[in-house]
Formats: sequence, C-alpha cells, structure tokens
Amino acid sequence: MRGQDIISIAITFIVGIFAGAYLYLTGAAAYVTDFVSPVKEKPVEFVIESEAYGSCGETCPSFRVDDDGSYHYLYVPPDATEPVVRKGKLLGYLNNKLHRVITKEELARQAKKTTPGICNYRNGEIDVRYRITLDGKEYVLDSCGTAVDENSPLWRTLSDVWDYLETGVDS
Repeated sequence: MRGQDIISIAITFIVGIFAGAYLYLTGAAAYVTDFVSPVKEKPVEFVIESEAYGSCGETCPSFRVDDDGSYHYLYVPPDATEPVVRKGKLLGYLNNKLHRVITKEELARQAKKTTPGICNYRNGEIDVRYRITLDGKEYVLDSCGTAVDENSPLWRTLSDVWDYLETGVDS
C-alpha cells in the first residue's frame, strides 16, 4: 500500500464518522431517545378546586383558586343554557384568610373518609367537594363522605369563597 492510499482511507474514515454522527444527531436520535425538557415544572404548592353536585345536575357550578388568589368560576347563569367562565382575583383579605385557615393538619383531619348519615344530594339539595393541593399533596373534602366540620374556620372560609364567587359581594 502506498502512502497516498493510506491518506485516502483515513480521510474517508474521518468523513464517514462525521457524516454518521450528523445523521444520528439530526435524524435517528429523535426516534431512539425521549425528549426531556430542560425546563423543570414548578410543583403545585396551593390550589383549590371545588365542584357542587346534586340537584343542580348538569348546571352545577365549580371553581378553581390558585395560590395568588386568581380564580376561574364556571357556572350557568339563570335563563341561560351554556356555561360561563368568570375569571378574576379574590379579594386580598379573603385570599389571606384561605392561606391562614388551610393547614395540613386541618385538611388531614377533615379529609378522613366517613360513612355519612344523610347526604344533601339525596334529598334534592346540593353537596360540595373540594380538591385542595397544599405543598404538592392533594386532600379531598366532601360534604358527603369525609369528616368535614361545618363550623370550622376552614369550612366557613370555603363557604365565603363560594358566596363571593356566586354574588360578587363579600359576606
């Protein structure tokens, strides 16, 4: 083998490596590996999601309140058939009160499953279910099925949020 043949083989080998690497990175790698986003999602620290159920049927209202007090309230107005979403921000004192009364201990206590004696929805009335996420853990409070204390500051404050969203007036 002459020197010129060795150089030609070496150049072909190097070009082959670069061409193969280019094709792998631009084409085949997308099929072989899963894309992992370099942006990490911030874990949910505080969210309240609530829904009414019972005699209101398909027109039961629901809401979501985020950590900063912003809300989405879904309801069907009187004399309407289509639901409406109202967005806004809770009054400052109401949002502060929520953050003060919602604690892990209180949520754990009221989220314990129970066998209810009488549920409102069975009597043609309305019950309420809350999914509250606090520090990444979800708690479910249900007026029919968990150990809610209707006289507790937590339950009264959640009722105040419903009242505010339904009427637009603080109680």
